Amino acid sequence: NGEYVTKTNAPEPTIPVSAYLPAGTRILSLRAVAVTANTATGSGSLPALQGEPWAKSFRGRFEILGGTTPANSHQAMATPSALARLGMGIGDTVTLTQPRTTTLTIVGTMRDLTQSSSYEELFAPSASLDGVPASGDLPDTTYYLPTLALDWRQVEALNHDGITVMSRRVYNDPPAVATDDSSV
Repeated sequence: NGEYVTKTNAPEPTIPVSAYLPAGTRILSLRAVAVTANTATGSGSLPALQGEPWAKSFRGRFEILGGTTPANSHQAMATPSALARLGMGIGDTVTLTQPRTTTLTIVGTMRDLTQSSSYEELFAPSASLDGVPASGDLPDTTYYLPTLALDWRQVEALNHDGITVMSRRVYNDPPAVATDDSSV
């Protein structure tokens, strides 16, 4: 269905996005983070995306090029350009030193179709790069609801609670705009 929500102005304590949605709603999250990795010539900074960008719901935004998808938090995927910069291939391990020290096995290649083919990026499961689960960084995490189509009433209710919502259903069939006849 292509819905996504972003939680902003999170109250203390943080309430998970799932608490605002019907029970059993499938939620996919994506969160960008910068990493520092040991490369073939030293170390370098790379953009990375945590979540499941390889999920079928993201087809058309991301493309799997080869190998397999991560099966655990010690595995990652990379763009071909990132592998070239790292001097690595599928099956090799990359050591990250920031935002925390960890070692990941590169199990596949993929790319973000919104970026150029030369874009360097790593892709890993939620929390595997920085230890912060998607529910622990609500303002910087985008949540996708592939099986739930939100209507205008639901969008308004979520907006009221500080959750920014993009709804394909509402975009394609927006509610009527009330007009003020007194200004005519």
